[in-house]
Amino acid sequence: MTEKRLNKEYGIKTDVPIRVKIGTVNRNDPTVVYITGRTWVSDDGSDEGSKNRVRTAVKNHIRRMISSTGTFEPKYIFDFDFNDSDITDGKKKFCSFEIFLRQNNNNASRDLKAIKDAIAGPVAEMARGVSESFGMNRYRLSERKNG
Repeated sequence: MTEKRLNKEYGIKTDVPIRVKIGTVNRNDPTVVYITGRTWVSDDGSDEGSKNRVRTAVKNHIRRMISSTGTFEPKYIFDFDFNDSDITDGKKKFCSFEIFLRQNNNNASRDLKAIKDAIAGPVAEMARGVSESFGMNRYRLSERKNG
C-alpha cells in the first residue's frame, strides 16, 4: 500500500528575481506553513558587513509581513542560507531562505490555497523588500545561475 503524500506547495508571483513558494507538510491540516525564497546573488562591490546587514533587513521584512497578514503567530523559525565569502564579480552564489510559521487560532481551519490567496500580496511585498535590501548592499539578484 502506498501512502498518499500530504505536502503541498504553491508559487507566489513577484516582480523581483526571487522565486517564492508557500507550502505545508500536511495539506489536510496546514497549521504550520513555510515560505521559501530562492535566488542567485552576484557581488557589485559589497563590503565586509553586507551579509549581516542583509540578514537583519530580511528579518525585518519578515516581521512586517507577519504582522500585516494577521494570519500567523509572531514567533517563527528562520533559516538564511547565503555564503558570500568567495563571491566575485560575474560569479553567482545561491541564496535561499525558509520561514516556518504557525497559524494563529483564528485561521487554523483554512486550507493552504486560501492562506496563499490571503497572504500573496504581503509575501510579494516582503520579497520586494528583500530584493531592495540586497541591492542597497551592492548585490545583484538573478532567478537563474546562467542568465
